[in-house]
Formats: sequence, structure tokens, C-alpha cells
Amino acid sequence: MSVHSQLLDQFYVAVKAADTTALARCVTPEFELYWQGTAAIPWAGTWHGVPGLLDFFQNLNAHIAV
Repeated sequence: MSVHSQLLDQFYVAVKAADTTALARCVTPEFELYWQGTAAIPWAGTWHGVPGLLDFFQNLNAHIAV
């Protein structure tokens, strides 16, 4: 298994568990998440670094049940 596959697996496990500490270990300060959409989608936009990733998931969890 490649390093990238392992990291992606760790990321998905952290998302499923809602483990913010594990999520933070999966990204670097240069991380960028872009979710396409209009202002009608509260989690749409560009999210940067660990704080951005955690804010994204907090925002997402405030609006939908996964």
C-alpha cells in the first residue's frame, strides 16, 4: 500500500469517527479544500490548513447529519 493510500485511509477513518485530532494529523498547513457551490451552500468555498479543515467539518456538521 502506498503512503498516499495509507493517508487517505487514515483521513476517511478520522472523518467517520469525527476525530478532529486524527484529521489534523492528515493535513499540512498548505492543505486546501475547495467545495464548489453558491452562497446557498454554507460549506461551499475554500478552506485552508488544519483550522480550515476543522472549520469545514464543523460547518458541515451544523447543517447536515452524516
